[in-house]
Amino acid sequence: MNLRNEEPRTGGAAFTLLELLIVMTVIAILAAISYTAMSSAINSTNRVIAKSDTASLTNAITAYKLEYHVMPLENAGRGESVQTESDAEIMRILVGADPDLNPRGHRFMNVKLAKNDRKGLDQSGNYLDPWGERYGVGIDSNANGVVRNPASESGTLREEAIAWSYGKPARNGQRAHSDKWVKSWEY
Repeated sequence: MNLRNEEPRTGGAAFTLLELLIVMTVIAILAAISYTAMSSAINSTNRVIAKSDTASLTNAITAYKLEYHVMPLENAGRGESVQTESDAEIMRILVGADPDLNPRGHRFMNVKLAKNDRKGLDQSGNYLDPWGERYGVGIDSNANGVVRNPASESGTLREEAIAWSYGKPARNGQRAHSDKWVKSWEY
């Protein structure tokens, strides 16, 4: 058989390079659009989760106060209202693991351990939001019915307890501006 005398195959059985490039471009555009939509949906879901968590935190603090007639702090009733990130001390009290400040061992909050340093209690006992940041907590420890508004330089809120998430971090890794926070006092 002489291969040089054979005629080249003709017909439409194969794709041309241009057709393959067009298909790949269309797929890339569709992937970019779906990625944007998915990340927006994930962020919205995380905001809903954070809003629920901040409500749970404030409800747990209020329930503790109803049970023990003081706020869940070692220095409750002494001095100004307290602003803190949800540290291990407060969470230990609310989950019933502090026999001194929660002698009845009530679980005012059920919290799972964090997975991948997101959403739940980390190994130090701090309560993390869906973005892996600690929740902020404000408690009226002097019983005047007012806490400092963390989103305002000089503002106060007429609440006994507040909680907030700093939300999705900004692109530079810094905390988002306070108008992007998830706040228990804004429902």
